Formats: sequence, structure tokens, C-alpha cells
Amino acid sequence: MMAFILAMILTFVLHELGHIICIMIFNVTEGRKIYDFRIKIGLKHIYVTHIKYKKPFKNLIVAISGSAFPLLIAIVITGMFTSQFTSLMFLLAILNLLFLHPMFPDGKNALSSMKEMER
Repeated sequence: MMAFILAMILTFVLHELGHIICIMIFNVTEGRKIYDFRIKIGLKHIYVTHIKYKKPFKNLIVAISGSAFPLLIAIVITGMFTSQFTSLMFLLAILNLLFLHPMFPDGKNALSSMKEMER
């Protein structure tokens, strides 16, 4: 049970870190301050906010990176080590892809960015 809780926490932290890394990279390319984002903590959520970028593909990459980063790390760690913890983390990273459904904020952001790219 403890391994499951730790894997959940690690997946959550990696999810938000994925957003933060992309935001920091795009802030530099757009000439903004590297730390031009906010981490908001609410009763139900902890999330990262930033000012939208002019190019919609950058917003799409930021939205997708939250779910992609834990999966990438889980694949690397599972390739290096085989244990119950790495298997749990890999499973949770795959389930983390569900956040790309339009019902969730990452999915809504990705969908709106794709609609902007169509124009």
C-alpha cells in the first residue's frame, strides 16, 4: 500500500513538473522571465498557471507535457529497474494519460489549442 501511495505522489509531482519544464523553456524562447508562472493550491487541486503563448502549438505542448513526462520517466525507470514500485509507477503513468480527456483541464487546454491551430 505504501508503494502505491508513493508512486501516486511521484506521478503527480512528475505531471506538474512536466508542465513547469515546458513553460520555463517556452518562457525563455518568448523573452519572458523563466519563472513567469504560478503554482496554485486549492482545496481540490494543485495546478500550474501561466499566460498563454501567442503560438497555439506551444500551449498544446504544455498541456500534453503534463501527462507525457511521467510516462517518459516511468519507461526509463522501468527499463533500468524491475520492481513492484516501478510497475505501479508505470501503471499510474499510463492512467495519467486520462487527464488528456476534454473533461479535465489538460484535455480542455489541448483541445482549445488544437482548435486555434485549425484557424
